[in-house]
Amino acid sequence: MSLIIEELLELSRDNQKLLRNPDTKLNENIESIKQKLDYTLSLFERNFEMEERKIARRNKALYFDELLHGVLPDCNKQYAFLILLSLVQDDFPWVYNMGKELIDIFNSRINTSKKITAINDFRRLMMFSFDHPAMRESISRRKDSAILLKEVPYALSDILYTMEKELA
Repeated sequence: MSLIIEELLELSRDNQKLLRNPDTKLNENIESIKQKLDYTLSLFERNFEMEERKIARRNKALYFDELLHGVLPDCNKQYAFLILLSLVQDDFPWVYNMGKELIDIFNSRINTSKKITAINDFRRLMMFSFDHPAMRESISRRKDSAILLKEVPYALSDILYTMEKELA
């Protein structure tokens, strides 16, 4: 019985404190709820970002495979070349820029030997960029870039070969 009376007395005192100054307890509760909500949101955002990266990586691989084997073979070779270049624009901006210049040279009225020289220059830059150990080390740390290191150079080389055949 005394436990019940003590508990009632404690509840009564808590009620008196709340009646005298309700903001203190309310602020404590609001702050506690806010901290829990922030923590929950941060967990949700982290989980969402991880899932988004997984989906993006898988979709990139599927997209790239479809692009290489479905769309590009039937596409104008210069358009296909530009599409492939756009895939490496973030990781290899110099390859992208030189590739665009190569398309301009290829479409210009300069003589064939200069066009072939430009194609060979681009090939050397591409081989250095995709095959050099330092480049591979810096890019291959990200798993989503591994497919670019493996497939794009071959696809670009095939298109360069076709462009070269057109010049002959």
